[in-house]
Amino acid sequence: MFSLTFNLDKQWEPLTIEMHRMIRHHPIVAAYLLRKANECQSMAGDNFETGVQNRKGTTRARAWIRPANPEGIHEELADAVLSKAAAAMRGR
Repeated sequence: MFSLTFNLDKQWEPLTIEMHRMIRHHPIVAAYLLRKANECQSMAGDNFETGVQNRKGTTRARAWIRPANPEGIHEELADAVLSKAAAAMRGR
């Protein structure tokens, strides 16, 4: 088992910081993040919206979920539906 871990560590050794940044900004990574955000949003309900930020000069792509209207704000403040949906995503 130790040799397997050691070999995996060696496999990634030649990647530079810039290569890691390119991976974190790759369109496939951004699409995966948005897919997961959409999954969470579907649990929270129609009063929430998702998006992805993948700007140059940032360290990585980020997906977000936010209330889309005053009803979504009220749902989150009154019942924490977005927080509960995010908690339900654990392990997914």
